[in-house]
Amino acid sequence: MGGGMGMGGMGMMGGLSQDDVDELREAREAALQADPALAAEGKALQEKQREYQKKVEAAMIKADPDVASILAQLEAMRQQFQGGMGGPGAKGGGPPKPPQPAATPAPATKPTGQ
Repeated sequence: MGGGMGMGGMGMMGGLSQDDVDELREAREAALQADPALAAEGKALQEKQREYQKKVEAAMIKADPDVASILAQLEAMRQQFQGGMGGPGAKGGGPPKPPQPAATPAPATKPTGQ
């Protein structure tokens, strides 16, 4: 998988239990360790995907320069996710949740009619 999308973060696996996702991830890791040529092929494919994505993003910016800041935000989220979760395929995968605003206390209310 790759590009920051670990097996647990893939939309098509959303209906599986965490145990099933974990079992698939472990089987995938074992298969790739057993076949280094297959692992190398996957790494080459991931690199091609990254190159393609960069080209698409450059074309998007050319078509609409305003999307550059949005793409920068996405890249920052990817970096944060990969750094905080151990990189692609990390256990507990999935995109990071956007920061939540701090809770503000409800204003005090005065009792009425007493």
